[in-house]
Amino acid sequence: MAARSTRSRRSMSSDVSDTLVMGDHSNSLIDNQRTFAEVEEPEYIPHENIRVEAPADLPGGYQMETEIDEEPVLVTVPKCGALQGEIFTPASACLLSDIHLSQRGGTTASKAYIPVGDWRDGFWDICKHGPCHLTLWNSCCCPLLAAGQLITRLQLTWYGTPGANIAQVALAFQIIVMILVGYFCLRIFVFLTLAYLDPNAEPKLKYYRDPPPAYFFFAALDDLLFYIFFAFTVIVLRNIRAHMRVRYAIPESERCNCQEGCEDVCCSMFCPCFTAAQMMRHTADYEAYNAHCCTTTGLNKNAPAIV
Repeated sequence: MAARSTRSRRSMSSDVSDTLVMGDHSNSLIDNQRTFAEVEEPEYIPHENIRVEAPADLPGGYQMETEIDEEPVLVTVPKCGALQGEIFTPASACLLSDIHLSQRGGTTASKAYIPVGDWRDGFWDICKHGPCHLTLWNSCCCPLLAAGQLITRLQLTWYGTPGANIAQVALAFQIIVMILVGYFCLRIFVFLTLAYLDPNAEPKLKYYRDPPPAYFFFAALDDLLFYIFFAFTVIVLRNIRAHMRVRYAIPESERCNCQEGCEDVCCSMFCPCFTAAQMMRHTADYEAYNAHCCTTTGLNKNAPAIV
């Protein structure tokens, strides 16, 4: 079950100890990762009297956002972690920078709710919004483009991992698009070259003729391009899915008895369309906002920030 938490605000005055702050959703692990807030030298605030209710089972060092007097604040879970519903005092609290918020697409008050502790819906619910929904077609026809939109929503690098600074994520979607354009242009060039070199392409030809050596070279090149592109798509989807499970405290399925992270690899390799579609549905409220095929986030411009 996904844990839906309620946000409340408190005043930064002498009565802070009597007010409860509810976390809305998680941001990222601080262990071996540098968040935007850290890069931008965040303004730390007194946290001893802040009380936070955990929206799900959260590991130590986990970060999640809330509001204090309508100011977005990033709080850190203590090293001992916190269970769902437990009220704890954060290890630290800092105000999010304006640069972080502008890159993310809005303030905390304008964010859409994202479930914490479990996926919004099932892995096989690809037709949840109907067979004609753009999320379904975008994920099935071009999973890497869907991954680029997820990267923009989650503010990740072009290969699906957290960035050390804003510059690494600012052009992530453009890089994904350039990879897509370059890949398809190369495949078209190779296809036309194969058609030109194929001596059996003539429809009136009655006898088979062996193609020249260059034909086999370009045929192998075509296969190589496909496998490289597929492997890159799998790696990006795996990185995004692993990051989302950490960010939103989503455990692996109980049916997966392999090593940690095996589920992310298997889903991305054998069902990239379903994997991309599930992550798209998890990070957007398609009941309230329409999907768009060619925008950087896959949503219309009026949709709130989702991270």
